[in-house]
Amino acid sequence: MLRNDYTLQKSAQCTKPGQEIQSRLNLPNTFSILRVNQLLPHTGTLVRIFWRIVLSLLLFQTVPIRAQTAPEAASHWTFLPGRPIFPTLPASYEEPRTGIIKDGSTAHMKLDIGSSLELLEFRLREDSTERIHFGAELFTYALTTSNQGLRLQVDAVDGYFGGHVTYRLQHSRSAYALRLRILHLSSHFLDGHYDLHQNMWLNGLEPTPLARDYGELTGAYIWGSTPAELMVYAGFSQATLIRPPTMKRLNVLCGFSAHTGNWIGPLFGSPVHVYAADHYSLWGLEMLSGTNMFEAGVKLGGWDSSGIRIFLSHHAGLEVFHQYFDTKDADWGMGFAFDL
Repeated sequence: MLRNDYTLQKSAQCTKPGQEIQSRLNLPNTFSILRVNQLLPHTGTLVRIFWRIVLSLLLFQTVPIRAQTAPEAASHWTFLPGRPIFPTLPASYEEPRTGIIKDGSTAHMKLDIGSSLELLEFRLREDSTERIHFGAELFTYALTTSNQGLRLQVDAVDGYFGGHVTYRLQHSRSAYALRLRILHLSSHFLDGHYDLHQNMWLNGLEPTPLARDYGELTGAYIWGSTPAELMVYAGFSQATLIRPPTMKRLNVLCGFSAHTGNWIGPLFGSPVHVYAADHYSLWGLEMLSGTNMFEAGVKLGGWDSSGIRIFLSHHAGLEVFHQYFDTKDADWGMGFAFDL
């Protein structure tokens, strides 16, 4: 009897805490939190921490809740909840979007390809006015300089990937929203920068190894009710990794977005919204420099659903393509975007 007790005690001491928790929850080894570093070995630290949290929440959902005082008091989780609860910032260039902006005075175009996905929603109760979303983002935008011979020459490209956590408190005619994003940015030159015959970079402009791992926190107040709304927002971002090191780690942003109800429509049975948005950011090299993006146009389709935006835009300040991060410019353009 004494030997059996000693064997049980020794085996219990040799059991690792992670294995003991995993065996009690009856979780498969494939989804062990302890293996996240092996699954994501090459991502940035902030991005890896974000996905660790998301995987932990997914694992939490496999554990049954045994003690509930009443069914309506139970917390409520939803997988793939649908539309985001923090509105997209239409005038910001650091948002997932799909579309084209044509420069008004040159052949240059900005080509956007990207999307975001809401993965999980959490509510304290089924009828709660507070919601929390967990999601992923992947988007890129490219500078094209010509389209001769029906071929786009892509000059530079910026790519982003990461995830977000958003919170929304809804009232009858207003809402408060908060968004935390963890993103990785990298920027690259592509076509037409190197002379193969001379073995040299054109105009002496060599590519800059540019990367940024950062967290961004933005708060917004939304006033009005569908179909007309006004949103004002402000926030900041802080980089944990940045190249070149001369770039500022702290960025500041603010802006607004407003849209009308269905004043013009319907068009082919769909509503038409007139909107305007402005996004102002402070970022740069040795000192912070202001960059302003303005966009105004119409959206065909519901404002919070799929549709097409047709707009005019104006940019003034530092170039949004980070290979030209030390260049200032001002230009008008027109374009369209698909809200998927």
